[in-house]
Amino acid sequence: MHLALKVDVDTYRGTREGVPNLLRLLERFGLRATFLFSLGPDHTGRALRRVFRRGFLTKVRRTSVVRHYGIRTPAVRHAPARARHRPALP
Repeated sequence: MHLALKVDVDTYRGTREGVPNLLRLLERFGLRATFLFSLGPDHTGRALRRVFRRGFLTKVRRTSVVRHYGIRTPAVRHAPARARHRPALP
């Protein structure tokens, strides 16, 4: 049986904290995965308008958004010119 792992990375925090941790875990078990990153301008500010829509807070509670993503959303910083390179998993 073959199993494909696809990881969607949609946040800066996920890129900086989640991906390295997940890579270490996958490496420990000799597994590989495909990582897909969301690139382009950050439109998070547009999402703030949704807070005022009717039913928004009910949906947030129902879908556990805070539990999955957390309250903290750090400011996006550009990666250093000489970012650390991690070799791909075998």
